[in-house]
Amino acid sequence: MIKVRVYGKMGESLGNRSPFLIDSGERRIKLRELIGKLPGGEELIRKNIAFILLVNGRNCIFADGMDTEIGADDVVDVLPPVVGG
Repeated sequence: MIKVRVYGKMGESLGNRSPFLIDSGERRIKLRELIGKLPGGEELIRKNIAFILLVNGRNCIFADGMDTEIGADDVVDVLPPVVGG
């Protein structure tokens, strides 16, 4: 299972049900597909809403962006560009 943790306003808009567990089976899936599986994820992609994606603590921009492949034991953090505290 892939663990997806969502923070800030984005987490609130998804009902604060983080973390989400996404079953990809034995295959690796692209980050774009993973986000699409979240409640409201297709809308995030369609509206091109800004967010930061970390895969196992590493910004996906330094890998293959939304085409980064994710496997069963990976952890994905979805962060808004700014989080206050």
